[in-house]
Amino acid sequence: MKGWIMLAIWLLAATACTGQAKQQGKGNGAMTDSSKNIAKRDFQRRSDAELRKMLTPEQYAVTQQSATERPYTNAYDKEFRKGIYVDITTGEPLFLSSDKYDSGCGWPAFSKPINKKLLTEHTDRSHGMVRTEVRSATGEAHLGHVFDDGPADKGGKRYCINSASLRFIPLEDMQREGYGAYIKLLKPIKEIYVAGGCFWGLEEYFSRINGVTATTVGYGDVYPHTFIGRIIAIFLILIGMGTFGMITGAITSYFLNRQTDLIPDDDLDEYILNSPNYTDAEKQEIISFIQFVRNKRKK
Repeated sequence: MKGWIMLAIWLLAATACTGQAKQQGKGNGAMTDSSKNIAKRDFQRRSDAELRKMLTPEQYAVTQQSATERPYTNAYDKEFRKGIYVDITTGEPLFLSSDKYDSGCGWPAFSKPINKKLLTEHTDRSHGMVRTEVRSATGEAHLGHVFDDGPADKGGKRYCINSASLRFIPLEDMQREGYGAYIKLLKPIKEIYVAGGCFWGLEEYFSRINGVTATTVGYGDVYPHTFIGRIIAIFLILIGMGTFGMITGAITSYFLNRQTDLIPDDDLDEYILNSPNYTDAEKQEIISFIQFVRNKRKK
């Protein structure tokens, strides 16, 4: 009984690792965001006086007063060179050129930000519509809106962003301007699948590897997320182990019982001598071999 209790405790600890690994991945964006392991820079919100000096009237109106620039004639609607798009007010990278696509709406469109934590979303009821406004988390600058009509194969989102809220840095200038750490995010990604044992413990280590975008544990991607789910999983595991033990025990008993049908060693000589299946010469040869084996066993 003590052994079963210890096993249950161990299984509970093991299943708890699942929640920790997944929660940590969601917390720091390690599972789904492109910015994993990127060195952080100190981006800060500027004062209103500073913004008025550094921004054009249009940039100030868009970022600070939630204005909207004209479609189709703005700076980055048709910009598709490799590079990154940073917040015009803070310089913090927000979008990658690899996530930009031509939506036909007249403004730059992205399928996702570099990291969702870089943006904040707010309900916008202006102009008789209900939309989701997008702002930069650090600079609190108005960027645009996000819609659910983006490409399905890229997540289904369309971040419709004002060019006036962004500054584009081409790939060839990124190192010189201090964004060299982001260059690797623009390189083609080779997709591989890695598997291993140890289940939830190994998942945590996989999630820490640079370049890993997702980890999962289980059979058919089924694993417990909640405490109750883990308790149920432990119960099912114990039932499964008990059932497996019963089956293996029955198989073992079957073969052990068959041993009783074998001829005892002491009667083997007599059985061979009385057997009609062998000639006298064969009987003597077999008995000699048996005796040889017995002598070897005694030594």
